[in-house]
Amino acid sequence: MRYIKDIHQEGTSLGLALAELPWVQDDITEFERWSLANIQTLSQSDIALAEYTLNLPWVQDDITEHERWALRHIKNVHQKDPSLAVNLAELPWVQDDITEYERRALQYIKDIHQEDASLGELLAAMDWIQDDITEHERWALRFLRDIRTTAPELANNLASMPFYTQSITKLDVDTLAAM
Repeated sequence: MRYIKDIHQEGTSLGLALAELPWVQDDITEFERWSLANIQTLSQSDIALAEYTLNLPWVQDDITEHERWALRHIKNVHQKDPSLAVNLAELPWVQDDITEYERRALQYIKDIHQEDASLGELLAAMDWIQDDITEHERWALRFLRDIRTTAPELANNLASMPFYTQSITKLDVDTLAAM
């Protein structure tokens, strides 16, 4: 409850809204505790984004492990690039619930963005990121992140190639995995 108290003391209605959530009123799990901490951190720098995330359907009902991590990744992106964090939070696939693939996609975009902001922004704007995240897309982001760790220029070149910008297939993922 510390996080709710801290948010409430900041003078916003966010603390009251958090306190009314069903998952806050029962026993708070570890995932939920971390989620409260991430929302509290967001509220300190961007109350509008904190309120927006609080109103996501998957935050309203309960918090799963994947959702806990999604909140953390959005918070971490926000610390470096607030506008990108807002763009990520507004993606259609972030609106309904968070699957493992979606959680991982947010993680890989965050990781890439921390090392290369322009590449992270480029990825977040790709059409195949905008609609939904498939298993192949999740792995394409993972392998691009891994390639970027050892060969940043190659990762930038790959991310600009038509096969990567238009859609991701199993063959694309297999090619990236082989690099």
